[in-house]
Amino acid sequence: MSIAKMLEYQKLDRELYLLQKDFYAFQKNEKFVYVQNTYKDKMKSLPEFNKEFDDLVSQLNELVQKLESLEKQKVDFESNFDNFTAQEDFEQYQEMLKSFEDQLNAISRETARISKKMTDISYDNKRVLEQIENLQKQITQYQQVLIGKQKEMMIKAKPITDELQKIAKGIDQEMLKKYANCRKHRFPVLMPYTEEGNCSACGMYVKIEVDKHLSKPGDYTECPHCRRILFKQ
Repeated sequence: MSIAKMLEYQKLDRELYLLQKDFYAFQKNEKFVYVQNTYKDKMKSLPEFNKEFDDLVSQLNELVQKLESLEKQKVDFESNFDNFTAQEDFEQYQEMLKSFEDQLNAISRETARISKKMTDISYDNKRVLEQIENLQKQITQYQQVLIGKQKEMMIKAKPITDELQKIAKGIDQEMLKKYANCRKHRFPVLMPYTEEGNCSACGMYVKIEVDKHLSKPGDYTECPHCRRILFKQ
């Protein structure tokens, strides 16, 4: 196979590569990547809000049950009020009332704290939902632009790919396969081997490994370091 044919293919393929590179760069736009990551973070926070809110509801229910228990204790104790005869009965009742009042105040404070926390969570949740809605709009707008860019790229790429297919008919398929595999990671793929014994792409000294494969102009082999295809001029 003539290396010239492969170089002709690569020269034309460079136009396609640049089109794709511009499109991928647009795809990875820093602003959009930031919006996407922020959107994901906000979405992850929603279950956390819900869990925290549910935990607070559980705590509130426990306080209600505790309050009901206190009320029952008070009622049970007061039901025996008529049987109080000794001073110690009244003193015990006073102590019970003070304990009841202290516990009631504690429940009241805890209820107020939980209620405030629930209000804060509801506010934060609402704010995050508004942010998510705004981020969704930005993502939708960007995706619409991205689709337009993709269509534009495909239109420009069509005549190039058509010509590449024509040139490919005169190239060994195994060579094209190696080229395509390398192109996924780096471009250009075909690079000349220098007289000094270096790969002209990565600059590494490869004389010992590749010299035996490049005896005459047009011979080619793989660079053992960057995996590009080296050819002898």
